[in-house]
Amino acid sequence: DLDPSRIAIVGHSGGGGGTSVTSRQQPERFCAAVCYTPASVLMLDPEERINYLRGNWDQNLDTNLTGPLATTLGTTDVFSMDARISPTQRDFPLTRIVYGKRDELGAAGWSPEQRAMCDVFNDSRMGFMIFWDEREHGVELWSTEENDATDDPAHTDPWPDIGQWVAPVRTVRQSGQYLVNTYRNNQSHPGAFNADADALLVGRQPDPGPGDPDLGDPFGTWGGYLDWETTTIVDTLDRWECTLFLTGLSATSIDNSPFAQITMDIIPRRPQQFLPTAGSTLCWYVIDDTSGALLQSGTAVVEADGVVAAPGVVVPIEPDAVRLVFAPCPLAGDMNCDGVVTVGDISGFVLALTNPAAYATTYPACDIVAADANADGVISVGDIAGFVALLVGP
Repeated sequence: DLDPSRIAIVGHSGGGGGTSVTSRQQPERFCAAVCYTPASVLMLDPEERINYLRGNWDQNLDTNLTGPLATTLGTTDVFSMDARISPTQRDFPLTRIVYGKRDELGAAGWSPEQRAMCDVFNDSRMGFMIFWDEREHGVELWSTEENDATDDPAHTDPWPDIGQWVAPVRTVRQSGQYLVNTYRNNQSHPGAFNADADALLVGRQPDPGPGDPDLGDPFGTWGGYLDWETTTIVDTLDRWECTLFLTGLSATSIDNSPFAQITMDIIPRRPQQFLPTAGSTLCWYVIDDTSGALLQSGTAVVEADGVVAAPGVVVPIEPDAVRLVFAPCPLAGDMNCDGVVTVGDISGFVLALTNPAAYATTYPACDIVAADANADGVISVGDIAGFVALLVGP
C-alpha cells in the first residue's frame, strides 16, 4: 500500500530543476527531495537563445500559477530554486542539492555563478543540504574516470571526474529508499544553515572554492552530516524539541562526518503545531543528551511568519548528541516550575547544578535553563549568587 506521508521526489539535470519546482509548488505532497546537478543558473542563458518554455530570465513572464498572497507567479519566480511558490505552505520538504565540480553543461555547470547559488540556498534559511564533489554531469559518468586525453584541452592534467559521494562508496542518505524510510511530510525537522566545521578559518568550512573546479575542497557538504532522532521530535503550539547529532556510526563510510562537531543555525521547519506568536520572545537552549547539562542558551524573537532561529548551535558527532529546545522562557530561579521563586526551589537548583540528569528525572515538566541565574548560557557555581538574589528578592 502507498503511504502518502512517505513520498520523495528525485531528479537529475533538468529533472533536478523540475524536482525543485514541483516540491516547492506542492511541498505538502513530499517528505523529501533531491536535486542532482540541477540547471540552477538559468539567468546565464545566452540572449540569442530563445527559450520557448519560459522566455528569458529578466522577462519573468506570467504563468497560470498562483503563489503566496494570491500573487501571479512569473517564470523566474517558478525556476528560482530558493523561492517560495506554494500559495499555502511556508516551508519546503527537506531538500538535498548535489553539484558536480567537473560539470560543464550550461546552466548546471560548475562556475562562479553556480558557486554563488550555494550561498543563495544557504541564505534562504530553508535548511537545504548542499553537497558537491568532482562528478561530471551525466549520471553514467559519476563513478568512472574519463580518459584525460579526450577531455577539453583547457582542463588541468589530470582532470579527476569521479564523484566522491558516489565512488568508491555510494552515499545512502541521498537514496530514495533512505528518504522514504526516514522522513514524513507530516513531521517537522530541523532546518540548518550557516553550517561551519571550523570557525577559526575564514569562510564557511568545508569550502567548495570560488567556482573553479581546481580550487576549494574537492567534495563536501553544508548541513548534510546533520541527523536527528525523528522519534524525539516534540512539536506543540509553543514548544519544539529534537535530539541532534552528526552522522558518525553509519555502515556507509562516506556518510560519516569527518568533523567532531559542526556549528550551525537551526530553524524548526515544516512545524505541524508549533506556531509561536509573531513578535513574542522564546528561549532556546541546548542540553547534553546524556548528562542533561545545559550547554548553550539564548532568546529569539519570533518573526512575522512564525520563524524562530537558534544561532550557533554546536552539534557533536554520534554517539554524542544534544537536544535543542524552543520554549517560552521560564521564570529564572523557579526550579519546581510553580510560578514563583521560594525556598521550595533550593533543592531543585542544587540538583540542576550538581546532577542535571537527576534534575530532568525529578522535574520532567520543568526547564533546567531556569537555573541559569546569571544568563551566561551555562549552569555553574557562578549562578549561585544570582539564584540567592532571586530567592531573597529586592
